[in-house]
Amino acid sequence: MINNAINANNLKNILLEVSRMLEMDAQSIEEQVSRVVNSEVTYLPVRHHSPGSAVLVKNWIDKNKPKLILIEGPSEANDLIEHIVAKDSRPPLAILSFFVDETNHYNYNGVLSPDPSIPARFQVYYPFISYSPEFIALKEAYKRKIPVYFIDLPLTGIIHTLVKEENPQFMLKQEEVYNISSKFYQKLSQIFEFDNFEETWETLFEIGSNQADIYNLQESRLTYCSCIRQTLNKDLLDADGTLDREEFMKFNIEKYIKKHGVDRKDVLVITGGLHSVVLPETEPKDKNFITEGMLNSLIPYSYYRISEISGYSSGNQGPQFYDDIWQKFNSSIENSFESTSLEVISDILRKARAQGNPVSISDSINAFQGAKLLSMLRRRSEPGLKDVIDSIYMTLVKGNPEVEGKYLEKIIRNRIIGHKVGKITKNLGRLPLQTDFYEQLEVRGIKFSENRQTFSLWLQNQDDLKTSELFWRIKYLGFNILERASGPDVLKGITGKLKETWHLDWSPSIDVKLIEQSSYGSTVEEASKNLLIEEFQKSLGNFETISFLLYQSLTMGFTNQFQKLYNASTDSLEEDNQFLTLASGFINVMMINEQISMMSNQEANISLMEKLVQRSYFSCCFNIPNIANPPQDIQDKVVIAMKNLANILTSLTTIKLDLTVFKESIKTCVENSTNFYIKGSATGVSFLIHDLTTQDIKIVLKDYAQSSNSIKIQMGDFIRGIIFVCQTTILLNPDIIKLLSDIIEGLEWVVFSAILPSLRKAFSELDQREYDVFVEKLSEHHGLKTKKFQEIKEDLEEEVLVFFAEMDKKVRNILLDWFGEV
Repeated sequence: MINNAINANNLKNILLEVSRMLEMDAQSIEEQVSRVVNSEVTYLPVRHHSPGSAVLVKNWIDKNKPKLILIEGPSEANDLIEHIVAKDSRPPLAILSFFVDETNHYNYNGVLSPDPSIPARFQVYYPFISYSPEFIALKEAYKRKIPVYFIDLPLTGIIHTLVKEENPQFMLKQEEVYNISSKFYQKLSQIFEFDNFEETWETLFEIGSNQADIYNLQESRLTYCSCIRQTLNKDLLDADGTLDREEFMKFNIEKYIKKHGVDRKDVLVITGGLHSVVLPETEPKDKNFITEGMLNSLIPYSYYRISEISGYSSGNQGPQFYDDIWQKFNSSIENSFESTSLEVISDILRKARAQGNPVSISDSINAFQGAKLLSMLRRRSEPGLKDVIDSIYMTLVKGNPEVEGKYLEKIIRNRIIGHKVGKITKNLGRLPLQTDFYEQLEVRGIKFSENRQTFSLWLQNQDDLKTSELFWRIKYLGFNILERASGPDVLKGITGKLKETWHLDWSPSIDVKLIEQSSYGSTVEEASKNLLIEEFQKSLGNFETISFLLYQSLTMGFTNQFQKLYNASTDSLEEDNQFLTLASGFINVMMINEQISMMSNQEANISLMEKLVQRSYFSCCFNIPNIANPPQDIQDKVVIAMKNLANILTSLTTIKLDLTVFKESIKTCVENSTNFYIKGSATGVSFLIHDLTTQDIKIVLKDYAQSSNSIKIQMGDFIRGIIFVCQTTILLNPDIIKLLSDIIEGLEWVVFSAILPSLRKAFSELDQREYDVFVEKLSEHHGLKTKKFQEIKEDLEEEVLVFFAEMDKKVRNILLDWFGEV
């Protein structure tokens, strides 16, 4: 029997034979299956997202015409059923169960959330696609006016089993996990050389299921599930909540039978097969769970999210492939897998050929014939998905599939997974923010797709400008579906661009975010505005953050809120006394002022902005002396901030500022500092803003050179500070180069070796072009121009050049050993 090809007629006996190989109690398995089959209530075992299960459900309802249908699904979501089956709803879609533990009922606030004051949040998706057996049951029930209900525990009834204390996170335990861990499954897959559970299920229960007897299908599935269930640890099933769920499902079965007064033989219960085999003998028990704070909604889903590559543990590897199978099942087409295989192979090879790969028509024929041959060798009556993929690689790739066949990977993935995204009926009572979000996108003709969408917006066009403002608001609300790829950014100095490019990557988590942010407002505009105001209040002690939020208010089009935001900004200046945040904030408001001065109808806001620039300028200047001796870990940031201030003050002229205040603050910083790197940097800033001349710098350097050795050894840090701030502005000055060269040459070895690390760091901080120019100038100072080097080289014998090259190499190695890489 084991050596035969697998089909619905012999599958039960094959499964029992495997159980005997493992010395399992085959008789008890048969007895359990018999009890389920002969139960008054019909229990139909299915797998989620399975066309074979979908056709079994549809055919069973057609033949037996039940009067009550009960389905594994969250019992608190029964009010969503009418929306799932609505004419204007389109799968894939999902029930989203969302719970915020405001009362810390589960004691995970501060464990699964950043702080005990922040409630833990839990969410679970229950997806449906066009061939989910549960979806087909719902559709058939509504079409025939049969009462239908979900009967499983809701999210709040399973949280305690989803969260693992040693690694707090929630996950929904799926039946595939049990299958893979079962010794029966492992033996079965070993005998038939199945690579994974997908191949196993497809071979046993998908291929040919549309033409098999429904009672044979029910019995063989129950037999398989009974074999699996017999090898599972009952303590594990108890610990993960499976037994609780089954008791609750049985409770609901009895409840709805009593409610509708139907004969038990007219009741159809559709659950995962591992539940079906035990439900007839399960004792019904009601369960306690909380509903306050829990929300069930319906959201669009996608084939990508269903596929196993997205990480969904109960997905399938080819949603579009099995959709094609389902369409053929529905049309009563014989050999549905074989005809679908031909279509898929043709589509994939046609795409590969269109991309310029060497693929011919004969390759398509060979790949199809290869798939059929592989299916025969693997004891399948028709090619499955694995046969199709393996045959394509065997036909087209002669070397390493991961190298020579790399181009096929994306083509195959796109074809078998597909890009379908569902749609939810407009009659569903969404939260106002959800409704506004989808309407805002719909009015702009934006539809969700699993493919990345790119939008180019011209900001001088009013419609595009409004779309840009909407995109910025969506991004600010943290929906994580929009990212700007290019465009103007005043804070980064990117101006003059009139075009923005945005990427939109849809995710079903968008509805979770919409629910979370609904407390801020009923529209995208209102929610983003209120969140912005809240962030302003939270960030008053950090003017840098305040200035960034001010800029974001402009990108989101909230210029009418400027007075309120201006008041918050001035409050921030009163509270913030940190030079670094004040300096960054001042530079930001300077750039914002440049932008707003070019906008129309902003006269009142321009006046406010100029006042804010003046106030932030003075706050920044007054704090400069406070950073004369900064901690070691922030001194580089302080120097960069001073340099940026100098550059912004000498380059932007839209608003006049009293530079005397800045100059005097820098002088005070130099006088108060005992840190020679800060002294040098501040001196360099004075040079940049023309408060010091080259002659002044020379005098300071000469003074240091004539000081005691204890002062001289600090000179390296001072020079490094000047070079870091001024760079080629001062290094290309011949007088400075001569002075530096003379000072260094005149130093004692002890002093030179002490300042060398600082000098090395100073020159390593130059970019390559600046470094090369400095070296050239220094060479000229010493009379060693490139041309002279060439003339000397031409006059020397080759062996002399080799000798000096070797000497140079040895000297270099000695210097490296002494001082490290320069």
